[in-house]
Amino acid sequence: MNTNPPPTSVPSRYVPTTKRFFLTPLLRRPDTLIPSPARDSQRYHATRITNEWSWPVVLGTPWILVWWHLSAYWGIDPKYEFGWTVPLLSSYLFVANLRRGSLEGGRGSLPWARMLLLGIGFTAIWWLREANPEWSVMSLCLFSITTAYSVLGVNCLFGAGSWTLLLGPLALNLCAVPWPERLDVLATQGAMRLVAAVTGELMMLIGIPALASANVVLLPGAAVGIDDACSGVRSIQAVTMAALFLGSLRDLRWAYRPLLVVVGWLVTLSFNLVRCGLMVFIAARAGPAAFAAWHDPAGWTIFGGALLTLVVLSGRLPRRDRAVECKSPVRGWPSTALGVACIGWILGTLLLTGFWYRAGKDGWQEPIRVKWPMTAAGFVRTTPPAEAERVLHANTAMIGTWRVQDKTWSLFLANWQPGRTSPQSARLHRPETCFQASGSVLEAEFTPLILTVDSSPVPFRVYRFRRGSEPLYLYYHLEDGANADLTPGYLQDYSPLSRVQRAIARTRNAGQQVLEFMLAGYPSDSAAMSAFLTLAPNCLEVHLKLSVKNPGIIERQRLEELQGRELSRTGSNG
Repeated sequence: MNTNPPPTSVPSRYVPTTKRFFLTPLLRRPDTLIPSPARDSQRYHATRITNEWSWPVVLGTPWILVWWHLSAYWGIDPKYEFGWTVPLLSSYLFVANLRRGSLEGGRGSLPWARMLLLGIGFTAIWWLREANPEWSVMSLCLFSITTAYSVLGVNCLFGAGSWTLLLGPLALNLCAVPWPERLDVLATQGAMRLVAAVTGELMMLIGIPALASANVVLLPGAAVGIDDACSGVRSIQAVTMAALFLGSLRDLRWAYRPLLVVVGWLVTLSFNLVRCGLMVFIAARAGPAAFAAWHDPAGWTIFGGALLTLVVLSGRLPRRDRAVECKSPVRGWPSTALGVACIGWILGTLLLTGFWYRAGKDGWQEPIRVKWPMTAAGFVRTTPPAEAERVLHANTAMIGTWRVQDKTWSLFLANWQPGRTSPQSARLHRPETCFQASGSVLEAEFTPLILTVDSSPVPFRVYRFRRGSEPLYLYYHLEDGANADLTPGYLQDYSPLSRVQRAIARTRNAGQQVLEFMLAGYPSDSAAMSAFLTLAPNCLEVHLKLSVKNPGIIERQRLEELQGRELSRTGSNG
């Protein structure tokens, strides 16, 4: 009879021989993945972890706020619709990692100073985020500070080095964080033009006359636009998240996880080129109606095919050799008091920021009213198409088109009432994004122009696009209701300082208004600008005071000088 006590550790390179299927990590007890000599110690550790309600609260509560913030983008931007699955999948991965039997079980001391510093930082970022929810820096800051908090907590709870349990869940959450605006526009526009160019060449190879112009494929009697859905960017983002999830779920070796992501990209791009080629072929043979009928089913088929490829490949790649160490179990950390304190911290953050901004002004009315030229030649006023309205999420939207002599004018008006997603919705639909998605090419952006309407200065951003051989001049104004009541001396140029001042002024969830004048048929920049300065004020009426009362571009006198210099410069260029 063996009287020796059972060992408290197991070989460091132990690999369970039982094959793990998709749900195995959650369906099996954690001690069944550990050899029998170490089961007693590991079972006690797993029981202590499972029965403690406070550690999920301490680790997970800040992520609830991060997901709530990101959900505003998931609900209005089609590129991030997959984000709704991230909370569930990342939580699943973390629990699966815990139940694989790879925990050290060592107890770390609680770093109160660092935890307190991170908590204060999170509260400060959340306070600033309330006034600037559309600022991409806020999403990145919230993700970064919550990641640091989680890594610190996991190391204290499960022992030093246990932060690797978070790598898979953190990668999934990072995929759902919106890209900075400039990077997003650059990637989307580049992908659309690339796909259009390759599709045009493929059509020529099979004998169909086609010409790619920007992101439009021109066919005899028809034109097929390659939008962001057809560019492959949406599919690449979703497939990236799926590849990271499968790599973590299958517990693949670290070197093979980037390989899985790259393979997902290549498969998605290949399938997307085939899809666009088929869509253009259908449009050439059967007409635009057949193209619309096959558009969405083809997109889902591509994503399903890419996902199936990743599932098969992830099952073939080698898994990691896990090192199982069973040290002293966790005893009493985190305590119930710490869980209650964490709940109090989050509730206090919400209550303090709510009280701070509730004391400000959330109301907003339409600051500029449009006087539609009903008697102008060829005047037509319509609402955007149903698909465009679904993407805009605007409360009201209207498009008017008319002719001035032999020139074409159009005016787009959209209003977003105060709400949680109004700033994000207004800024998602900028000329650099939407106008280029319709097949135009951005050639230049000029110095901002000040238009005087009812003795009030209204700033417009000035662009020149080209559609085919025709230049298009776009004058864009975004009226942010958060700026209308700022204290004199505050900046309004969307710089970091101006965003802090907006939070100090207690403005949030402000209404938004967009005005877009598009002029076509003018031979030069100076001719278009002169016509705009002369005729555009007749179409507008200032109803409320505007945010440009103290513009952040530069003081009003300087803006008037800038306007004169722009006219003289464009006149010499014209």
